[in-house]
Amino acid sequence: MHTQATRGTTTTKVSLHSWYGTKAATLLTDIKAAGQACTGAINALNGAEKVTLTAIVPGAPLNAGDESASFRVEQDLNGKKTPIEVALVRKGTTLVTFTAHSTSATAEKPAEVVAAQLKKLN
Repeated sequence: MHTQATRGTTTTKVSLHSWYGTKAATLLTDIKAAGQACTGAINALNGAEKVTLTAIVPGAPLNAGDESASFRVEQDLNGKKTPIEVALVRKGTTLVTFTAHSTSATAEKPAEVVAAQLKKLN
């Protein structure tokens, strides 16, 4: 399930995924390790646009679910620097991802959206 909403210059996306067995826990563990290991720029394509992730900084995890992780990603999109805030929460075999992408200097996940989704998850 994916939902997306735009508020001002920030677009928020909520994704909900269900996994078998311990796959959700393994995936979140792997994402945490990858986020910690990223020390340099990563080049990628977003469609036809060149994207360079210039920094991935671990943030404070959300106090929710069985475990969670949070990252701030700085990207350079064709010369324009834009932030992305990512939070992941695992509850059992379910993993919910909150992504806030901004065209300005700040990207904040809307607290009321996060709270409403986490209430449904618990």
